[in-house]
Amino acid sequence: MNNCPRCKLNIKDDALVCPLCHGVIKREHAKDFANVNENSYENKIVDTKDLFASENESGVTAETTTETTDALTDQITPTEATDQTAPTEPATLTPTIDFYPDVHPAMRKNILFLKILCFVAVVAEIGMLFINFIVSPKMKWSLITGVAMFYGCFTICISVLQNRSLRRKILVQLIVGILVMFALDYLIGYNGWAIEIGTPIAILSVQLLVLILMIVYRNRWQSYLFLQVAIVVMSLFFVVLMLLGIMKHKVLTIVAFMVTILILVALLLFGGRRAGDELKERFRI
Repeated sequence: MNNCPRCKLNIKDDALVCPLCHGVIKREHAKDFANVNENSYENKIVDTKDLFASENESGVTAETTTETTDALTDQITPTEATDQTAPTEPATLTPTIDFYPDVHPAMRKNILFLKILCFVAVVAEIGMLFINFIVSPKMKWSLITGVAMFYGCFTICISVLQNRSLRRKILVQLIVGILVMFALDYLIGYNGWAIEIGTPIAILSVQLLVLILMIVYRNRWQSYLFLQVAIVVMSLFFVVLMLLGIMKHKVLTIVAFMVTILILVALLLFGGRRAGDELKERFRI
């Protein structure tokens, strides 16, 4: 049975994270219940066929076995055959109460709202493309508004519909936000601000958000270690691009990488066993 060391909660299914604190649970191999409960029953029902199986093999006929079985049956009185612990009065049935609210109507409303929002955004983008083509076909300002509306709709959809943890939502938002900045930089003329300024600022902003969440949820701060590792890997990727000579301004990229790596080292050193267990469970070490 799996268990959460922080909430002291036993989890019977194959979940990877705790439903309360969303931290990684300790997985244990399930035992074979058939072998465990093999000798746990004290009162066993004796089959009369098994009882006289050895006698039948020794030469006793089936009629003798039947007569012996009937004789044993006659010795049981009707009072012994009935269950002495059965209640004399019929038990009243307690109606079952559903303690979980029906979330389907609210979810359907949210889905309908998102569909209407996406439809309005598509219609608005088509209208702006038409106006852009008629008024100023050389300037592609309608594509910029389209990218901005896409990111807004994506943010609302992932916040409302996706049944994911907050850590995954933050990581996905960071990746999509960086891609949106690259798209805007390309549409404007690619001046390099997305990779040299926008990306380091986005990484530092998410790093600050992770630290705030660790302070707020300090009882399960170690659950954000995986997000911290992902941020370090992402900042390392842009350091590699810097070493390849793609960037001109390198100060913000170096600052973002140093800040993320220092915070990760501090968490590993001061986190102790909790940090080590979290990384072992995440990476299946």
